[in-house]
Amino acid sequence: MDVLFVMQRPAYMNKKDRYGNHKYPTGMAWHTKKPDMDNLWKNIKDVATTVRWWTDDCVVSCGMLLKATAEMGGSPRLEIMVSEVTQTPEEIWQTCRNLRDTTAR
Repeated sequence: MDVLFVMQRPAYMNKKDRYGNHKYPTGMAWHTKKPDMDNLWKNIKDVATTVRWWTDDCVVSCGMLLKATAEMGGSPRLEIMVSEVTQTPEEIWQTCRNLRDTTAR
């Protein structure tokens, strides 16, 4: 289960400097305020259980959650992808490590 929470863009992030340049990136940015990721994760799994995507959220054994601020002109939204896992835990963990290694440079 992979989840993308896109939060409302605060007004201060739309401001420009005196030269007309945006002070903040115009695309999505990391959301570093409340709510906490673990609370979002639990809430979305509980809702998915309530609407009977599964009998219990303990069946979710792999996933990613991203919390971002909306891009300029963008709307808050929630994107959810649920799929069956076909890789082993070792394969998925190695993929995550490889991804981290390529983005850490």
